[in-house]
Amino acid sequence: MLSTLGDEVALIDVLGLEAVRILLPDVHAELPGAAGALTGVNHVSDPGTDADAPVQRMIDAADPHHLAIQALCRLLFPATGHMFGGLSYGQEWLSQWRRERWVASPQVLGFYLSRVLEPGVAPASLVEAAFDALADEAALRALLRDLDSTTLEDLLARLEAYEGKFPPEAAEPAAAVLLELYPRLRRARGFLDPGPEARVWQVLLRLLRRVTDARMLTAIIERLCQRHGPLFGQLELLVLVGHLPNAGHRLIPATDAERLYRDLCRRIRGCRITTPRGTQSSHWEAGFRP
Repeated sequence: MLSTLGDEVALIDVLGLEAVRILLPDVHAELPGAAGALTGVNHVSDPGTDADAPVQRMIDAADPHHLAIQALCRLLFPATGHMFGGLSYGQEWLSQWRRERWVASPQVLGFYLSRVLEPGVAPASLVEAAFDALADEAALRALLRDLDSTTLEDLLARLEAYEGKFPPEAAEPAAAVLLELYPRLRRARGFLDPGPEARVWQVLLRLLRRVTDARMLTAIIERLCQRHGPLFGQLELLVLVGHLPNAGHRLIPATDAERLYRDLCRRIRGCRITTPRGTQSSHWEAGFRP
């Protein structure tokens, strides 16, 4: 079982659930039907309501070992705590549970039950490797080079959960690689879809916030804007760290943000490239996306 599950599920969770599968198979058979109740957060229902019925059926199926299964639920599925007089958990816990590869995460429990990752889901080993490579620009670029856009988007989303562990020295090399990703991202699917750019923004913002010295951060932003790469990414970076209403997070002084923005605008106005047919094309084709 451990060789099948690989690195996707925490060892203690595998041991606990496999003990149930071997010793109490009738209880284990209830897991698929109870998955939503076991991993559901933001419970507002009272104990004993229909929302909790699948978990209660698991416990009842364990008789006379129902206390052991209650203890297992409290240990492996914290979201069931409200059933036993414990705490309720909100949406903000899901990213941590997934990062730790606990079956308390709907995605991790789903993998345990099916042994199959959904299409476009980044393996846990890949997420860990990307986190470890954040401070190594070449290694991170190589790691992300061949990922399809869907897997790349999932990887970025899961990296957000590592915010508190991002090393400050990773801000510049990781940001340099992230800014190169814009031409590879899918387009938004509709008005309600924020698009994959939002994932890049979120990781960039968390990385840059780890640099607390404003002068050092300004120097990093300036060096990033001097690199060859998609101009759209550089524009997004300056919007992110600048002072624009409802967009900028004011990470660098307003005068520096304005200076860098004006310099980028001058570069954009003068940007022309030669296509394979020898014609001139605008900056949009040099990295911008209309």
